[in-house]
Amino acid sequence: MLDLPKERLEFQKKDYELKIGYLTNHFTRMWNRFNFFLVLQAGISAALWVWLKDKGGFIPQAPALACVGLVSAFVWYAFGAQDRHLVEIYRTQVRTAGEEIAGQIKLMNYVSVGREDTVIAQPWYHWLYQWRSNLFSPTKLAAWFPLLAMAYWVYMVILTASTAIPAPVGK
Repeated sequence: MLDLPKERLEFQKKDYELKIGYLTNHFTRMWNRFNFFLVLQAGISAALWVWLKDKGGFIPQAPALACVGLVSAFVWYAFGAQDRHLVEIYRTQVRTAGEEIAGQIKLMNYVSVGREDTVIAQPWYHWLYQWRSNLFSPTKLAAWFPLLAMAYWVYMVILTASTAIPAPVGK
């Protein structure tokens, strides 16, 4: 019936399951990191704006805090871009392994899970709440969002440096 020994097919099946596990676990780690950096960015930004409100302007230390926000946003971006890259690697490995197994057991019309080119039939109004953009997919947002945060922090560094309340001279 099959051209391959049973042991090889079992190995491929176990390999496929391991690859799915890597992808699933990576998604968990990726979104945990995303949430960590999102909270960190919100906290730094809130501290900056509380200083503004309490002092009536940006204090001399505000540009330093904005620089901390910028550096942490860059680190967030580096993690997000690398996470996105690993997602693509793991998805490709899962898809390839699934297609190999499907070919070995002569499974016709196999469609791997998560295929982005899968078209679903839906009424026109479903597009209001269910659609997908390849440019801004959820896993790509792990890198896009930190880039927006970096742009915000560049602006805040410039703003705080140019409008900071001068430090008192003398005592």
